[in-house]
Amino acid sequence: MKKLYLYILGEDASHSSDQINCPVPKKINEDEIFFGPCMPNIRASLFKKYLKLNILEGKENCFINDEIYLAGINSIKKGLVRKILWTGQIVELTTFKGAWEKIHLSDKNKEKYQLLITGDDQPLHVEPIQEEKNQLIGYRHRKNGTHRKDWIRDLTTDYNNIKQNFIINPDKNEIRLIDKKKRLNVLNRDISFWMKKIFYVNTLGIVLDDDFLDIIRLAIPDKKDSISNRTPFGKTNKTPLVMRNQGLVLIDEYVDSFVSLVKEIGSKLPTLKIN
Repeated sequence: MKKLYLYILGEDASHSSDQINCPVPKKINEDEIFFGPCMPNIRASLFKKYLKLNILEGKENCFINDEIYLAGINSIKKGLVRKILWTGQIVELTTFKGAWEKIHLSDKNKEKYQLLITGDDQPLHVEPIQEEKNQLIGYRHRKNGTHRKDWIRDLTTDYNNIKQNFIINPDKNEIRLIDKKKRLNVLNRDISFWMKKIFYVNTLGIVLDDDFLDIIRLAIPDKKDSISNRTPFGKTNKTPLVMRNQGLVLIDEYVDSFVSLVKEIGSKLPTLKIN
């Protein structure tokens, strides 16, 4: 099965319709995108389907054969139109521990992925706490990492029982598992995406025009009459749907049509080379 999660970036993430202003997605180079702490429901779902079994086998990563895409569009403000700001295809899934190990695997990797762990609002915002034999027992929020207040929610869905699941050290910004055997059920958002870049805004975003909207209308026909550039997911009782945490899921032929259109239009947009 092919899936594409189409979502609206947060208001702070897209001040314009031609720019991304947030830690994730983070373009690593012209081929790769890193996607970590955001879209919690999507990450929990993919953790359960793909990564959980690999952790049981002692791995902190997995490569997937299914075609899974994410595409982000700007939040709307007066005078703006909706545009697609980025699209990527998931190649590899890692826990945040796996991401940390991947970056520190070699000097070459550390140099390549330096922008993920330097500067303000770092997208790889936690580092693993480990016992002997590299066993994960918790995470520590990094000093300049993003999501300073809500970083624990990036790791678990069971936030209401946080004190039953973790030893919390607010002075060190750490959480440690009380029962290490429950890791998979407790740290069930411990996942980040390494993606092939399909499109990432350089100078201009891709207008969410009728060609794209027609694909969405076919995918959710019960909302087709209320779907427009300003309300791409339609309305319920005259209230525009945002679906911030999950996004709209397109499948199979709708994915092919959407991604092909992104590639076609994106290849024709002007680009600005940065030295």
